[in-house]
Amino acid sequence: GWRAVAVDGKSLAPREIPAALAAAQKHPRYTVSFRIGDVVEEAERPASAASAGSSVAAAAAAVSVAVAPALEVTPRKPADAAAEDERKNRLAELTKQLEAPKVELEPQPPAEDVERERRRRREEEEEKEKARRRKEASEEEKTQQVELKQQRIEVEKRLEKAVGLPSRESVKEPQQALLAALARTSAP
Repeated sequence: GWRAVAVDGKSLAPREIPAALAAAQKHPRYTVSFRIGDVVEEAERPASAASAGSSVAAAAAAVSVAVAPALEVTPRKPADAAAEDERKNRLAELTKQLEAPKVELEPQPPAEDVERERRRRREEEEEKEKARRRKEASEEEKTQQVELKQQRIEVEKRLEKAVGLPSRESVKEPQQALLAALARTSAP
């Protein structure tokens, strides 16, 4: 969440902020810098920022940890105690808001991954459809073959009754059987 990191341009440790803020409030104008992110203790700060005495080096180190928008606070002398209480209440509300837990959103996959997944699913569906059509065609072909076989058997039976020509499978020499059948039908 939000946290105060500097008062009057001076980067401070979290435990030093209340005292510095109290001292700065005695002046007519002061600045407070806030940061979003985790608390960085003095031991975790880069050595160059900790050892440098200038506020520029400290500010550069603070910016390298996270982006810190500055907020300028200008106190005004309260006209009465009620205005002072209102200011303190407002400060307490802001502090609560700053300390509120941050909401983490689920990362969204890149648009390329989404498009790639859609394409893969579309190809899978097309492949399933092609397989279904091949299966239907195969079943239809088998049905036609069975029907043709039945028709052939019927035709062979009719020829055997009408002409006396037996089926090829039942005769040892089909050509001789054909000649014999033709000779019988052509004789007067």
